[in-house]
Amino acid sequence: MKNVIWEKIKLAGTEIWIVIRDTIRDWLDDNIPTYGAALAFYTIFSIAPLLLIMVAVVGFIFGESAATGQLEEYMSQLMGADLARTIQNFVLDAYEPTSGIIATVISLGIILFMATTIITQLKNALNNIWNVTTKKEASGFKRFLIDRIVALGLILIFASLFVLTMMMEFVMKGLESFLDPIMPGGIGIWSTVNNIVSFLVLVFLFSIIFKMLPDIRIRWSDVAVGAVITALLFLLGRYLIGIYMGVATTSTYGAAGSFVVFLIWVYYNAMVFFLGAEFTYVYTMRYGARIRPASHAIITKWYADSPDEDAYGGG
Repeated sequence: MKNVIWEKIKLAGTEIWIVIRDTIRDWLDDNIPTYGAALAFYTIFSIAPLLLIMVAVVGFIFGESAATGQLEEYMSQLMGADLARTIQNFVLDAYEPTSGIIATVISLGIILFMATTIITQLKNALNNIWNVTTKKEASGFKRFLIDRIVALGLILIFASLFVLTMMMEFVMKGLESFLDPIMPGGIGIWSTVNNIVSFLVLVFLFSIIFKMLPDIRIRWSDVAVGAVITALLFLLGRYLIGIYMGVATTSTYGAAGSFVVFLIWVYYNAMVFFLGAEFTYVYTMRYGARIRPASHAIITKWYADSPDEDAYGGG
């Protein structure tokens, strides 16, 4: 019996090592640092319109001031107060209200285009990770338009999740004030519940990205495993980059300090996110169901350089 248990432990250890090895290997082979740098670059132009759309959606329900204040609070928790304030200044300085129908339409078009650019760049990186590309006959303006619509839909989903999170936080605060007098220590319990809910929202967010963006057909169950690992990596990365931000003050980089620190923050988190995406790819290829490219896409390389289609997925 002991030998059987030991063999199972060794087998599990071997499988874990193979997944880690292949994840890191593919992360390096896919030239992920370059994609991270490109994502950071596009974020410069996309962050302001992206936040404008989210504030507009959330503000429609809760009011603009409440949406802006809550967004600032979340950004402060995510990247620190100084960096969050810098991003808000990007939004305020980049866009002023326009007058006239033509000017408004043009401004709206520019905002939508720039906001969806970062999502399409993310899609390109994920397609590279999954080794899929758009067929030549399927490319063109129609595909460009579809990709932008999908990107906008994803942004609206992000905004909806933000609305849901705000509503849950309001409920949590109400329960805290109600239960604290009759349940000493209840605040700590609800704080833990709030952290768990925030983690689950993050998992759901990554699941949607991995499911919707790449040009592949993949099961939710396979996506969920990768999303959980990516969320854990993201939280670990947020902790580590938080330590760095505490050491690297904006004065280190002179006049452009806040801007440089923001780029570092985006780049670092992109590296962590793409590492989670690579894990999702490796896990799905080894243990998940067979994946298929979308109707407008083709697979450019088999997993582990195998020419056999059966290499894609174990189910």
